[in-house]
Amino acid sequence: MLVNIIFMLLFEALTPMLTEDVCSQKADHGGCRSILVRWYFNNENNKCERFIFGGCKGNKNNFVSEDLCQSHCLPQLRTAVDLCNQPKVTGPCRGYFKRFWHNNDTRKCEEFVYGGCEQNENNFEMAEECVKRCDAIGVEYRIQKLSKRSDAVSICELPAEKGPCVNFTSRFFFNSKTKRCEKFAFGGCTGNDNNFKSFAECRKVCIGNEESTRKPLSTCKLPKRTGRCRARHKRFYFNSETLSCQQFVYGGCSGNANNFKTIETCERLCASQKHKSVS
Repeated sequence: MLVNIIFMLLFEALTPMLTEDVCSQKADHGGCRSILVRWYFNNENNKCERFIFGGCKGNKNNFVSEDLCQSHCLPQLRTAVDLCNQPKVTGPCRGYFKRFWHNNDTRKCEEFVYGGCEQNENNFEMAEECVKRCDAIGVEYRIQKLSKRSDAVSICELPAEKGPCVNFTSRFFFNSKTKRCEKFAFGGCTGNDNNFKSFAECRKVCIGNEESTRKPLSTCKLPKRTGRCRARHKRFYFNSETLSCQQFVYGGCSGNANNFKTIETCERLCASQKHKSVS
């Protein structure tokens, strides 16, 4: 009985470490020559990304669907996000220590005075440390949490903001005047939400939202595509023959854009085609 208890305690202690090791491994295509679409967790941008797996060898950071990758690796990201959502705590002591915390309302790392005792985890000695832990997560987390197009539009209309720090890195912002994602020099701290690590990320949030509402017809005319993978995700597609949104089972990879998580999204984006055909 004692041996079983010790084994269970060791397993619980080691499981987070094993999960962390899996999700921090690089994409490994393996040694064989098959062409299999798989997903791996990119530890640099906190995203599950597609890659081609050869069919043998490789490593454990290899999932048959994006959902499996996210369920395995993103809980770590959510834990970090919870840390960055904690309130500012100055504490009851009367010391005077300059610290930084992540303000979830402004989405920025801000300076505050810490009294010296009874702190929480949202307490950093340097602005750069706060930015590295919270702002880097924030960019990807915002994309996952954008549920309304108006939220994305407000972000994409913000001006480029380099911030007060001088640790300059190349970032991208959406220029609402030129309607393009453009490069700018970011100082490394504060700034605003119109700040993306890559050109593709900028397009995904800002241009992708415009295209999804401006050009729904081509998407809605695409055929139903279940994909080659074997997951079973409930999705909806617009049937251009019956002019209605219908449920189907999506395998998890190699689909197309006529693939919606809810029937409401499908009907909202494809309603214009339905009304045009009826009239």
